[in-house]
Amino acid sequence: MEPRRLERLVFLLCCCAAITCCLHAGAQAQPTLRQQSEGSPHNGAVGRVLSETANRSHSDLSRRTRRIDPLDGLRKYEGGFNITDKHYWSSTVFTGRSGYIIGALWLIGGIIFAGFLLASKIFFAKSNERERDGAIDDFLDRCHLVSVMLIILLAVFAIVASAIALQGAVRFHSRAESIKDIVGRTALEATATIYNITGAIERMQNISKLYNISSQSFDHLNSTVKALNSEAVEIQAKAEKNMRLVSKGINTLELVIILTVTLNLVVVLVLLGK
Repeated sequence: MEPRRLERLVFLLCCCAAITCCLHAGAQAQPTLRQQSEGSPHNGAVGRVLSETANRSHSDLSRRTRRIDPLDGLRKYEGGFNITDKHYWSSTVFTGRSGYIIGALWLIGGIIFAGFLLASKIFFAKSNERERDGAIDDFLDRCHLVSVMLIILLAVFAIVASAIALQGAVRFHSRAESIKDIVGRTALEATATIYNITGAIERMQNISKLYNISSQSFDHLNSTVKALNSEAVEIQAKAEKNMRLVSKGINTLELVIILTVTLNLVVVLVLLGK
């Protein structure tokens, strides 16, 4: 193997290893899903029904986001899926700290290696070209054994990191699917509860006709039924939209991880084949 080709491949493998570590850290992190909690313009019975439903949903989902928060004295974050909260993001990023640290170390190592080679070339630039090339080649020849050992070490690391990244992707997919089920089940329970209430109100309307209840009370019941039905439709639409977005995000992340792992393995095969 030519020394200069060797140094280029070593630097490339360092970069690939760093990227794989970052992907592993992202896969290890808890999945990030958006829970919309916009205020409702309705009050009274509608507001109470939606409030109780939101409380049940928040209780189920908040247990999934209990993570150490470095911005809050390493205490547990229990704020649920609130993407506008800096503590949510800090606790999410902190879960992948080990992968980020390893990736940063390997990236720094590659930069130092490239900087050392660049400094060597600049230092020997004061000599004539023949002497310079000879000195660099002699230096690289003396370090050939160390370079080969470094290549083997990086190849093993890339293979292990790729396996860990794939395992993390599988765990991430499982967690994301679990949260999708919670969101979908919560939406179905909310709509079922609302439709049960509207059905009871409609039965009340039928009974009120027998006793000649005032038209004002009748209108109030009608407006309540319409408000509840519109909220049920809106909840179902938002849940379906979020399900599509989550599925798209999961598929995109899996594709990126698979492509990165494939690139790592191709680089390893090319490097070992030289």
